Amino acid sequence: EKIITFSYSSPEFTSLPKKKIGKWKMMLAGSVGPQLAQNLYKLMTTPHSDGLESGLPQQVNTWEEYYDYLNTRNQEGTLGDSLTLMTIAKNNSGRIIEHQHHNSPITIGLALNKKLNNHWSIETGLQYIYLKSEFTTGKEYRIQETQKLHYIGIPLRISYRFGNYKQFSFYSTAGLQMEIPIKGTLHTSHVTD
Repeated sequence: EKIITFSYSSPEFTSLPKKKIGKWKMMLAGSVGPQLAQNLYKLMTTPHSDGLESGLPQQVNTWEEYYDYLNTRNQEGTLGDSLTLMTIAKNNSGRIIEHQHHNSPITIGLALNKKLNNHWSIETGLQYIYLKSEFTTGKEYRIQETQKLHYIGIPLRISYRFGNYKQFSFYSTAGLQMEIPIKGTLHTSHVTD
């Protein structure tokens, strides 16, 4: 057996100092921006399941149909304290359209990263995610809703570093994150003047 070794040095390629493997690093990170998996859906018009057999359509699509429905419930004494909804329905016309505005999510996290070898590393941590959305139905007379959601996220990621060039490092990361809802609120206002 023969062992042949050679070395080559060039000012263009410099070796980086070797880093210790197996040490945990702690990082604090945050972001304000959209998340790929953020999908907030809200259904405005739902089939009525209150047992009324008054010839009303199964689904309300226009303000006029909604006003007729509310007026019938008011005459039967089953409307309760929702007279402001009748005022809103009476002062709008056409299809019921809900306008949605979703603010950029805010994420703050604390991550722990452990280098397994020169190429592989694993990361976990804890994140706080805050989502806020606003829904408006109607124009001058309207229903306004504000929804606030709070989550705790626990990520688990694995990274593969391809290499370094000067001050740049090239890597790929894959993983999953479990998000646990901790609080959600929905505030509704009826604007009638």
